[in-house]
Amino acid sequence: MQTNHRSSGMDMNANNSQNGKTTPSFRGEETSLEECKEKLAMFHHRNVQLQTAIDISRILSSILDPEELLPQFVELIRQRFDLYYVGLFLVDQSGEWNGEPGSWAFLRAATGLAGKRMIAEGYKLKVDNASSVGRCILHHQSQIIDAGEGNDSDTSPFDNPLLPETRSELVVPLLTRGQAIGAITLQSDRASAFDTEQSTIIQTLADQLSNAITNTHLYEQLQRELNDRKRTEQALQESGERLSTLLNAIPAGVVVIDPQTHTIVDANQAAIDMIKAGSPEKVIGAVCHTFICPSEEGQCPITDLHQSIDHSERILLTALGEEIPIIKIVSPVIIDGREHLMETFLDIRKRKQTEKDLRRVNRN
Repeated sequence: MQTNHRSSGMDMNANNSQNGKTTPSFRGEETSLEECKEKLAMFHHRNVQLQTAIDISRILSSILDPEELLPQFVELIRQRFDLYYVGLFLVDQSGEWNGEPGSWAFLRAATGLAGKRMIAEGYKLKVDNASSVGRCILHHQSQIIDAGEGNDSDTSPFDNPLLPETRSELVVPLLTRGQAIGAITLQSDRASAFDTEQSTIIQTLADQLSNAITNTHLYEQLQRELNDRKRTEQALQESGERLSTLLNAIPAGVVVIDPQTHTIVDANQAAIDMIKAGSPEKVIGAVCHTFICPSEEGQCPITDLHQSIDHSERILLTALGEEIPIIKIVSPVIIDGREHLMETFLDIRKRKQTEKDLRRVNRN
């Protein structure tokens, strides 16, 4: 903002004397006021972004289906951060998609018509240094790429003809257990749209998403195993030994409950370890409310509230009195000709810690 000092008859840069008094200079005060306004605007902008990040993390925590999770995530990021395009790549770890395990990252969710077209065409990028996404995955590091103001198409680093308006890009890795499972690319039609602070915020969301993807994959695996087991029940009568073998093969905690007595009749080793009981004898025979579902008596979602499947966030009580947040899935199964309840639960402490970290960042 420029001020026309001549119209006021006052020279803001000089100390004019009148009646022996000195008129103060306001140039420094004006500059300080403008700087203060800029800082307040920047603080407000960052606060909005942090609150948006918290809102997105809440939405992510309520979705388990990957076919629904990934498209909603990229669209939410695009809308809330006012971006031109957002795409999500996942590494083909097993080689299922093109026969080269770990070598290619496939676009699995993307915004806009360009995103839909690229997904339909099987768009993929090599996990190497040739692209920003490939470098991000290869080195487990975020990337900020900026075309710079005034750059034309001959000098711009962005060469995707389906995204001609891209002027700056932020790419963050999807990391889980020290392994990069993919990357998110955020693109803006404004130059220099991203900085390290935004990169930190988006990386926090990416970590949250990585945990969600891991949980969805585990959820799918559990569902496949449960479906396979149900089909097997139609042809074979399960023995206690076969059931125990199957339960112990599932990486999540699993218990089998008698719906009439609400007692635990079997549990796999993962459940024993999470409950910290030390031995199966301390769990089997106990009432399920003691550990798995600390609900009030008469409020069982399955037997009392007559829900076909309980799929909710609960608290698991350990033998040491600790409380562990879990997502619980309950399915009715037939064992030895009688209906039982199979309860499967996933530890979500990492997700809760991420949400807590986001709130702490917002407060600061």
